[in-house]
Amino acid sequence: MAVPVQRLAASLLLAACAAAARAEAPSAGASLEYAVKANFLVRFVPFVTWPATAFVAANAPFVICIVGEDPFGSAIDEAARGRTIGPRAIVVRRTASVDAGCHLLYARKPAVLVPAPVAAALTVCDNRCEGARAMIRFAVRNGRVRFVIDPVAVQAGGLTISSKLLGLALPPEPGR
Repeated sequence: MAVPVQRLAASLLLAACAAAARAEAPSAGASLEYAVKANFLVRFVPFVTWPATAFVAANAPFVICIVGEDPFGSAIDEAARGRTIGPRAIVVRRTASVDAGCHLLYARKPAVLVPAPVAAALTVCDNRCEGARAMIRFAVRNGRVRFVIDPVAVQAGGLTISSKLLGLALPPEPGR
């Protein structure tokens, strides 16, 4: 008789764990999504060419700015930790509004990017940034984080994106 009771207890424990995992899945999925996006932001950098005038000195750091709401938490700091682009350390800065000194601007809300008064800054926004003229826009397709590059916005910003990165991007949507 003890065996069926143990099986029942084990089954209930397993069901409770499964229910708890399902309850946590959306937030875990969201944090995984932003961890992937954080890594993309850092990994975009070597595939973009900025004009020399974008930096105050030859060894000035490369600054990734998270403007407004920060969905990344420590994931962006971990992705950038110890990374360099040539002599430039990659640093992350959180700011309430767009300001000078940013080389890559990420904004979750589109109003933050319009207008982006910072010259030679790669602008990146979330997949919910309709109406913003971001250079790169994240898109989640079939459960995978992907990105779309707007070549017109990139050219207008005075930047050049490598054909390797362009080849990995989803095609631009018509009318954007």
